[in-house]
Amino acid sequence: LRLNDLQGLVDARCIAVGAKVWTVLFTASRDATNRAVSLLPSSSYEPTVEVPITTLDQVFKANSSFAPLVWKVDVEGYEPEVLSGAPHALHHPQLRAVLLEADSPALQRTMEEAGFSRYSYDLFSRQLSPATSPGASSGHNQLWIRDLAFVQERCSTANPVRVGRIDL
Repeated sequence: LRLNDLQGLVDARCIAVGAKVWTVLFTASRDATNRAVSLLPSSSYEPTVEVPITTLDQVFKANSSFAPLVWKVDVEGYEPEVLSGAPHALHHPQLRAVLLEADSPALQRTMEEAGFSRYSYDLFSRQLSPATSPGASSGHNQLWIRDLAFVQERCSTANPVRVGRIDL
């Protein structure tokens, strides 16, 4: 966050989010690839840390002024649990888009019931288009948008980002 000067735009916390309030053990020696111990083979012995789990509804209830425009949910298959703990937060009017790594009929129903539609994004043209079929982006992030005009405006007016020798 500091390297990209994002400290004022991101609320970083040492918590996990899920369907209920409890705790989970995470590996502690894998740097950016740490994961829930339940995802590892039972014969794995390595350092762990206990991480509190809360729900997104609890996070937003405790911080009523905290209302992000976009969520990025990449939790290695636990997306249904995260969204299960966010029925109110998912319907917050400030939430304009959600990027999910996972895809399933149940997740699609949850997002559609919250007023979102799935879109594809062409990063070179900065154009959004409706996803053509269920699972059209299978294996890739699923972009769900509630406020298309807002997201289109942000995409078209955002400053370019340089990746290697390419401006996007």
